[in-house]
Amino acid sequence: MAEWPLMRGNLAAQDVDALVSYLRQDGEARLTQGSEVRAFEREWSAWLGAEHSVFVNSGSSANLLTMAALRHLRGPGEVVVPTLTWSSDIASVLHAGLRPVFVDIDPRSLGMDTRAVLDRLGPRTRAVFLTHVLGFCGLDRALLEGLERAGVPLVANDRVDLAALAGCDMVHVGQEDLPHDLVSRIAPAVDVGVSTHDLPQLERALAARPRYVAYGPVFATTTKKDPDPVVGLEGLRQAAELARRARIPLVAIGGITLERAPEVGRVTPLAAVIGDVFSGGASDASITARARAIGVALAGSPRMVEAVS
Repeated sequence: MAEWPLMRGNLAAQDVDALVSYLRQDGEARLTQGSEVRAFEREWSAWLGAEHSVFVNSGSSANLLTMAALRHLRGPGEVVVPTLTWSSDIASVLHAGLRPVFVDIDPRSLGMDTRAVLDRLGPRTRAVFLTHVLGFCGLDRALLEGLERAGVPLVANDRVDLAALAGCDMVHVGQEDLPHDLVSRIAPAVDVGVSTHDLPQLERALAARPRYVAYGPVFATTTKKDPDPVVGLEGLRQAAELARRARIPLVAIGGITLERAPEVGRVTPLAAVIGDVFSGGASDASITARARAIGVALAGSPRMVEAVS
């Protein structure tokens, strides 16, 4: 009979060494709410792009906190839950004074059947509690769109990465986000674009074969709080040559305006522009006209701008 382990040991030797070193330090080596926990919370918050995170002892405790917060914010009601999940998931719903509403699974993904979930939504639905079973993604576009129309939040258990990426055709990542290879492993069907700010970063990105790369800032920019050093037109030319050899589109970024667009367009016809398009009080019509003008200046062809825009 085949055995399917729920998980395998994943503690590397350096993990064990780090724990032993921490326990041997002088003074009180706290395992609960100590300095290492606070450092992890800060790093995890930065990775998520969240202001705060709270590290707890288990996923079960995290579920209890989530459901308690849901009850506090949305009041008593029902939570749609799967029939195939951990008992602690259901216990967290009951503990918060909410009523679980069970729906059957889709045998293809082992997650909740999308049609069944949408059919069970009602005026007392406070959330849908999703479980990704054995590594399968339980999300699909129909479920996400249906929940958005109904105004019902989706609570994903365990797989924050899949929850963030599900339903997307493309994702853009920066140097402090998930690395390209990890994004590709998590969601191989999602195209990836990568921002780069110097030639070593660009070379690493090109080696990963993304859908496109962005490079800059070409000029000084005011749309970033802590912008990277300006690369200038010469730096953009070097980057464009590397991208041309790799046959990967390169998008110029940073400080690009209508006046600067022609000289940028002589290097690459692709650019991302924010500050010169969006200004206080600008109408949709003026924004569209400005964007088209920049596109013409970059590409030198109104027909190409129509296709791109």
